[in-house]
Amino acid sequence: MNLYKLPSSWLLILMLPACQGPGIEPSIESIPTSQSTSGGGGAPAKVPSEVSLEDVCALALEHHPDLRRFSYDDRAADARLLIAKSPPNPSVFLDVEDFAGSGPYSGTRSAMYTASLVQILETGGKRSARSAKAAADKAQVRAEYEVQRRDILALASQDFVDALAAKEMVALAERELALAERGLESVNTQVSAGRATESQRKLAAMAVTEARLEQRRAKRGLDHSLAQLANLWGGKKPSAVRGLLTPPPTSLPSRGHLVNTLAKHPEIASARRRQEKAAAQLRMARAERYPDVELGVGTRHYNDSSDEALVVGASIPLPVFRTGGNAVKTAQAETSAAELQTESTRLGLQRRFESAWTAFSNGHDAAVTVENELLPGAREVFRTVDESYTLGRAEFLEWLEARRQLAAANRRWLEARRDYQSAAATLQALTGQSL
Repeated sequence: MNLYKLPSSWLLILMLPACQGPGIEPSIESIPTSQSTSGGGGAPAKVPSEVSLEDVCALALEHHPDLRRFSYDDRAADARLLIAKSPPNPSVFLDVEDFAGSGPYSGTRSAMYTASLVQILETGGKRSARSAKAAADKAQVRAEYEVQRRDILALASQDFVDALAAKEMVALAERELALAERGLESVNTQVSAGRATESQRKLAAMAVTEARLEQRRAKRGLDHSLAQLANLWGGKKPSAVRGLLTPPPTSLPSRGHLVNTLAKHPEIASARRRQEKAAAQLRMARAERYPDVELGVGTRHYNDSSDEALVVGASIPLPVFRTGGNAVKTAQAETSAAELQTESTRLGLQRRFESAWTAFSNGHDAAVTVENELLPGAREVFRTVDESYTLGRAEFLEWLEARRQLAAANRRWLEARRDYQSAAATLQALTGQSL
């Protein structure tokens, strides 16, 4: 076939796909994170030597891989939305007939050339349903990001509370060691003066050994907590945490107000996005039951007479073997399942709230009771016994027991504040409210 003999309209049809070009890449808005997604690992985290809760949350949100991946998921959802909105590509059809035969049909003298441009016309609202599903998919990516974001913030808060508790445990262990060493020094003096027995000196030495063991354990616990914080951003471990475990307020927040916030939880939004996707899938299944129309238009060239003629064609597939009924039934079932999943999510959040509220209330009650009743009593008993022991009016065993009771009260006070703050972090993650 000699392309130079083809009409110019045919050549334009043949060149149409090449003239399309790569197109202009649209601007894609990504999920709002401050972490750059230009590289696989991103810039290393800049970690202060002493971190606050705000530092920990910011570092976790910026560098945690479970959040960074959503930027790519969001871009992919944007691309799928653009694809869904696009119509089907046209096709170019070229047909050569009546050549390379016998008699008058030998060679290409009697050849007939037909060039057509064929376009599929979608019916039944297929493109609209496809776009709605892609839009719901993008919305679900956003909702899942918010779910993961809240989970990461909860984990960061929990780890920070543990680090604060570990820091205070080190300080408490050091105070207990100082008291134990003071007791041993006092007993040694009394043994030298003949006012204490060797067994009392051994008891005091055992108390020092135990206090040193607790101090080493507390330091290792703090190091472990700092390492756990570093795992949130996969980088440098901080040297210390800023702040102390705060005591609880005198009263609890409104339970009813916190319950009402569950309706705005990201998990509810994510479940509703799944409903929207299922509904869009049902629309697509129903639209697929309508056959698409394939239209073609082109020109025909008769080589023997150099005449040309217009060619128009249309085709519609017959839904004989695949009517789309089963696809509709499948989509209907998936829509019903998505609706039930939303209700299940709501009930699950309510159940988690009840557990979190109970732990929060118990933690508040324990912390307030220890602060107002147990701890002041233990401090007063030790102060009185310590003064009497210094004046020689109390025995060492009485002083040792009072010190142990004070140490137990201090540890109980630390545990109560840690449990309260931990429960508050869990409840705050569920409700999105500051407590």
